[in-house]
This record gives sequence, structure tokens and C-alpha cells, in this order.
Amino acid sequence: MSYIINDNGVERAATLEETTLIESDKIQSEQTKQKTSYIINRQLEYPSIYEYVDGIVKNDQTQINNYIEACLKVKAKYPKPK
Repeated sequence: MSYIINDNGVERAATLEETTLIESDKIQSEQTKQKTSYIINRQLEYPSIYEYVDGIVKNDQTQINNYIEACLKVKAKYPKPK
């Protein structure tokens, strides 16, 4: 059974309709989390953009290619859900 705290801070049992909405929101939230978690995982593992910019400034194509390769590996590790 779900409970709701009203505006006065008093806990009460949720109605069937409220419980259904709460459960629906939980499911939708979990689905959204599953669909977007790859974004956070990628952000945590992408190499620093400074490596790419440094390669451009130094005109170092090897450094640029290494940066791109590292990014592609992260994308493959955390694919975008379909």
C-alpha cells in the first residue's frame, strides 16, 4: 500500500487512483533512467576535450586520431538504446 503526506504533513493511505499514478510514475522514471544512463556513463569515460584541442593546436593528427578512437570506444561500450 502506498502512502501520501498531505499539505499538513500528515501521512494517509493513498487511494487506488493515487496508487496507480504513483506506480505509473515509478515505471516511467525507471524507463527514463534506463534510456538515459548511457549519457552519464559516456560523460564519465570520455577523454578530456583538452586532448583533442591540444592535438589541433600542435597539428598532431596522431593525437587527434587517438582522441577520436577513445571516444568511439566509449560509444561502443555504452551504446544508445533503441
